[in-house]
Amino acid sequence: MGDQSSSRQDTQTLGPHRQVSVMDELILKILWDLKKEDFETFKWHLNKEQLEGCEPIPRGRLEDQSRPGVVTLMKDYYGDQRVNITKEILKKISRNDLVERLENGQSRSKAASPLSSSHQGPDTGNKKLAQRIKEKQKPSLEDKYKDTPEGFEDSGKLNPLNNIFTEVNIIEGDSKGVNDEHEVWQIETASRKQRKQDTYIKCNDIFKLLSGQTITIRKVLMKGIAGIGKTISVKKFVLDWATGKANQDVDLMFVLTFRELNLIKDQQYSLLGLLQEFHPETEGIENINLNGYKLVFIFDGLDESKLPLDFQCNKILSDVKKTSSVDVLLTNLIKGNLLPYALLWITSRPAAAKKIPLGTYIG
Repeated sequence: MGDQSSSRQDTQTLGPHRQVSVMDELILKILWDLKKEDFETFKWHLNKEQLEGCEPIPRGRLEDQSRPGVVTLMKDYYGDQRVNITKEILKKISRNDLVERLENGQSRSKAASPLSSSHQGPDTGNKKLAQRIKEKQKPSLEDKYKDTPEGFEDSGKLNPLNNIFTEVNIIEGDSKGVNDEHEVWQIETASRKQRKQDTYIKCNDIFKLLSGQTITIRKVLMKGIAGIGKTISVKKFVLDWATGKANQDVDLMFVLTFRELNLIKDQQYSLLGLLQEFHPETEGIENINLNGYKLVFIFDGLDESKLPLDFQCNKILSDVKKTSSVDVLLTNLIKGNLLPYALLWITSRPAAAKKIPLGTYIG
């Protein structure tokens, strides 16, 4: 198997046993909405001005920093003042629209966060129910993914996944070896050396921390040509969780393919109803405050999707029990309106990845 590209979002995650702020996620969403020149002006203000009584960040620390890197520096230098400082700079560069979005995001996060309630995390009854669902879900997923076809999906010959799996070279960022229009590998010289900026990731580390940063990956868009190993990586990730080999801090995992979602694209579901449709072992999940748990959603095969994925016009939905179209459910889950702390992994061929605007899966 060859290389494939993975675009990852750097945001904080929230699990039932960790008390973490969502301020970094809110700031990062705003920074991704800044054009390159505005982002450079934003960094200029961080270096040149004393903001909210805080000393400027040294130029040497800011140079060549990406948006996630700037969020990390602001956390280190400004602490709890970083949201107010972000607002102050946005006003200086005439982006009051983003100031309003940041304030609205703060309000929604406070309302949704389980840490804003009188108790920290899920209560004992919910924990027991969640544990029972997890104990049912793990063997169900293990049985589903322990064997996989050899070669094409419809070959009919099954082999144990652990016996045939070969780790795929997942590259962080966009690989220049793929032609987005024709989805074919560009032939390069045999002497091509690994680019210094390439960061290789194992499938079980897809949501792990970036080196030297304190922000966790929340959304991943994995791009690669047909047959490169996207689906097999997903299966291995799920199987290793189900069998206790990796990512045991995850409470529940939901895997849905766009091919399956196409069959119900004209039907109405709540998010909880949709999950139980594809994961019947999760019966009773409607009685759990899912915001208090670490959840992983995997959507495989975006290139096969027949959903419009109308991120611009779809209504905003934040209630997991409210019925809507499948398209509205997915766009709100991806944008973070539904279950804002859940981890998302989407696989796609390169050309089809454009169905999700960059600012949506990165912000």
